[in-house]
Amino acid sequence: MTRTVRVLTWNVHRAIGMDGVCDFSRVVDHVAAADADIVALQEVEGRNRGAKSPPMRILQDRLGHEAVQAASISAPDGKYGQVLLCRWPLRGVQTLDLSFGRWEPRRAISALATTPIGEVRIIATHLGLRFGERSRQVAALCASIDDAHPTILMGDFNDWFRYRSVQQALEQWFPSRTVLRTFPARAPVLALDRIYCRPMGMLSRAWTVRSKPLLSDHLPLLAELRGAER
Repeated sequence: MTRTVRVLTWNVHRAIGMDGVCDFSRVVDHVAAADADIVALQEVEGRNRGAKSPPMRILQDRLGHEAVQAASISAPDGKYGQVLLCRWPLRGVQTLDLSFGRWEPRRAISALATTPIGEVRIIATHLGLRFGERSRQVAALCASIDDAHPTILMGDFNDWFRYRSVQQALEQWFPSRTVLRTFPARAPVLALDRIYCRPMGMLSRAWTVRSKPLLSDHLPLLAELRGAER
């Protein structure tokens, strides 16, 4: 039996659904139903704003995964940013600062995990809105990659141009990648959310998931990964 690992990346849009309802608990229910081993969530709103329970507590109570948060914004009542969750213990966790100039702060979470397909490096990120910003962020991400471990890079890349885009830069490092459209959720035309893998052969299949109502302006993107070819 071939062993696989299921991964999910999703920009949850502060848990505001296309019905205008803000409810993080139903986002977590949707993540739980996907039964992913590794989960990267972006735009997780942890500032209180009347919430009954912090998102990190809801995530860990509901999923039972190890969780690491990278805050783009920290306030007295909580944090806003991204979260990496993993079914297995995470080691060597680092938060990479990808902020550029005066634009919105950006981060990446990098960690190692021992999984059924071996030891892998996981990098979760959310890139900026401007081309020059993204180019510098991708250069920093690629500089952090080593050849010692198979690597999964996942998140919202905010990139849709093919010519001279960060896609081309990343494809030099990651021979396996998803190409599914995830935004806008109602009728997706852009593949903003992606999962990249190295070395060749890790990506087994990929798909998106729709919910009723749509819980974000992005669709969740899932993939099954197998052991890397040697």
